[in-house]
Amino acid sequence: MNLTGAGGIALTGAANTNAKTVLDATGQAYSDGGFTLTTGSNALTVTAGSLALSATTAFNSGAAATTFAAASGSSLSAGDVASGGMHLTDADLGRIVANGLTLKTTGAGDDIILGGITVHNGFGALTVSAGRNVLFAGNVNLGANSSTLNAGARSTRAPPSPSRLTRSAAPPQAVRRSTARMS
Repeated sequence: MNLTGAGGIALTGAANTNAKTVLDATGQAYSDGGFTLTTGSNALTVTAGSLALSATTAFNSGAAATTFAAASGSSLSAGDVASGGMHLTDADLGRIVANGLTLKTTGAGDDIILGGITVHNGFGALTVSAGRNVLFAGNVNLGANSSTLNAGARSTRAPPSPSRLTRSAAPPQAVRRSTARMS
């Protein structure tokens, strides 16, 4: 199911698509209105300029992956000390149930900023794929979940905070980087 909303997308009731679902708010806002969007264990992609999430579970793709993509020309940020572009607070990340979460930007000059993220077991593995840079503005704690960082340019800590990527006591898993430099 593909849904495009030129003026944004707002749920006015719980929705169950039972299909692969692509929501494109064309650079405008997506609002859950306090309701859950469920895909019946099918993939979900949300592209928006901003998010307003308030439901206990805003998105549920079950055994399938969920992807959040910032509109082209926009950055994406996640966590309570990161900001800019399409933003998911730490609480928003806790409203996602999926078998893997991808945060991505699509433009060659678009960054992803992460910081102030606590452990969320609702989505498992986290993939971060930036058109340009992945920046750490604060601590990111993934618990035992694996992660993949892909940056078109580089991955770096944004000064001045002493940022770190943390894993809980679990079997060691590598943080993989593709086409990225850590500095």
